[in-house]
Amino acid sequence: MAIPKNPQNSPHKQSIADLAKELFVAIREWFRHLLDLREGMDREGTVIFINNNRRIQGANAWMLMCSIMIASLGLDLNSPAVIIGAMLISPLMSPILGIGLGVGINDRETLFLSLRHFGIAIVIALATSILYFMITPLGQLTEEINARTAPTFLDGLVAVFGGLAGIISTTRKDKSNAIPGVAIATALMPPLCVTGFGIANGQIEIALNSFYLFFLNSFFIALTTYLIIRLLKFPYRAYVNAAEARRTRTIILFFSLLIIIPSGFILRNVIKGLQNKQSINSFVSNYFPNDCISYRLFQPKASRQEKPTIGSRLSEMFSLNKSPKDSSTLVLQMLERVIPKDSFYHYEQIMRDSYFITNTRFRAIPDFSIELENFDRQLQGKLSGQMDQILDSLLITQERQIEVNKQHDARLDKLKSDSVLILGINQDVRILYKEITSILFSKEQITDGDQTLKSHPLLIINWEKGKRKPPGYLERLTELYTQRAKLDTLEIIER
Repeated sequence: MAIPKNPQNSPHKQSIADLAKELFVAIREWFRHLLDLREGMDREGTVIFINNNRRIQGANAWMLMCSIMIASLGLDLNSPAVIIGAMLISPLMSPILGIGLGVGINDRETLFLSLRHFGIAIVIALATSILYFMITPLGQLTEEINARTAPTFLDGLVAVFGGLAGIISTTRKDKSNAIPGVAIATALMPPLCVTGFGIANGQIEIALNSFYLFFLNSFFIALTTYLIIRLLKFPYRAYVNAAEARRTRTIILFFSLLIIIPSGFILRNVIKGLQNKQSINSFVSNYFPNDCISYRLFQPKASRQEKPTIGSRLSEMFSLNKSPKDSSTLVLQMLERVIPKDSFYHYEQIMRDSYFITNTRFRAIPDFSIELENFDRQLQGKLSGQMDQILDSLLITQERQIEVNKQHDARLDKLKSDSVLILGINQDVRILYKEITSILFSKEQITDGDQTLKSHPLLIINWEKGKRKPPGYLERLTELYTQRAKLDTLEIIER
């Protein structure tokens, strides 16, 4: 009896499945080899390199002070190029890498030494920048300084990928030149200088915001260092007994939480602020797309009796919930539109219920000033046809006026040249005929029957009384003026 064939067990079907499986395995191995960080890795060299460069003393301390001074000058002069130069020579990256390494390999000594030199670096940086901003003759809030007082979530992402690039380049056998680029990207120096600026000028809010940016960048660099160290499976430090190992792990866990917990609160507030900004932008774009010129969110400021202290600002920074009394106000500048005050509460409800914008009051200010730069595109589109016609008419009128001016200038030039020529002829005639007391030459405009204007040259001669007129002088004068002035006709009147 014949056995029925099973199409699923055919050699052709099995070969296609095997080929697909082999192709998948090959692609997976190619990607694994492409992204394999262990290739070219140097564990011992990485530990030695970080340990040798984490100390802020001697030459590193002087380099740090020089970079701080250069960065402070760049901020004071509002020069990005000078600031970049300061970040290139800064040795501040190494202690942060040492913190991540100490946590990653469970090395208490490395962690404590890196933390100590990291603190020394902060003290040196703050002391140098405070001293500079106290004695500088400028000391104004420049754009470069102001840019370091409003950290965002994107700054944290820059620090994450900058830290990844820094630790990956450090773990290679052939050290690349990525560290200077990481120092520029993560921008550790400028926020510290801005903190010194805030302290020197008594502006605690600027000092706290800029130091918060520095702390955020430092934390993410240390965190990414720890993750790469563990991903590359660096060996943990061996201890003499289990009790010492447990004590070291406990201390490292304590300091890690001491760094992570504040960073978590800070990052949460950054994300919350970014989401709130995006919600406000969506609300304004959806409800006032053609009428709102600009808008601004005003944050509450403490009164003179309730001047914020460092403690209150820190508690606000790390608080989980904002108090309702700290409500802000969204102010919209409207183009030729008045929103009744009765509608303010309605819009506040929409912000709260649909956009989750809490503790924010709504206000609108009408603007009736006629300024082209403040018109909305839609309004400009409605007027574009009329404006084009007006502009075309103005251009045509301008071209005509230019042509008239050219003709007028040409006539003036002709008159000037004719005047000079006639003046010369008159002088020659006065020499030939001394009896002539005055000569007047003009071109009268006459009209023919066909209303055509023609030029009629006229010469008026005044003779001295009692003097005899020479014979044939009229023919000589006519010939002289017609030939030299290139005239067709000439009428001479004697007096």
